[in-house]
Amino acid sequence: MLDAQAGIQYEGETPPPPTDDDVMAIRVFNGLANGMGGLDWAGLPLLCAYHCVNDVEGLLHRLLVIKSHRKPDDADGSVVTDD
Repeated sequence: MLDAQAGIQYEGETPPPPTDDDVMAIRVFNGLANGMGGLDWAGLPLLCAYHCVNDVEGLLHRLLVIKSHRKPDDADGSVVTDD
């Protein structure tokens, strides 16, 4: 699901559609993002209340998956520059 937006083509199958919980996790992740690669966890209770999240444990799992996800070309974690 995460690579579908990056134009990744699945071979022989279509990517699974995101569930409502996945979409909610992306919205909450975007709301918690601090712009420096981290999350502002202090806003989690507010966003959970705003989006009526009942399964906070499932949301936390999805947030950590999103946070730790790397694109296939960035899998080694190294930064490539054009210097």
